[in-house]
Amino acid sequence: MIEVTSMKVGEFPVDIPVGLSKMLDGCWVKERKIPAIVNEYECKTVRRNGDLVTILTKKKA
Repeated sequence: MIEVTSMKVGEFPVDIPVGLSKMLDGCWVKERKIPAIVNEYECKTVRRNGDLVTILTKKKA
């Protein structure tokens, strides 16, 4: 897994955007195996009180 722990623009440190590590995870792999359980859930990202929240909902059979 890729985890971004710090960022700089030139010599200046900048905040790491929320979700950047998740977005980059898996970007540089040739073949990605997706677990079967992923297909059992619906994933939705929403903004709540200025924060991004990921909601996982189990699909009905």
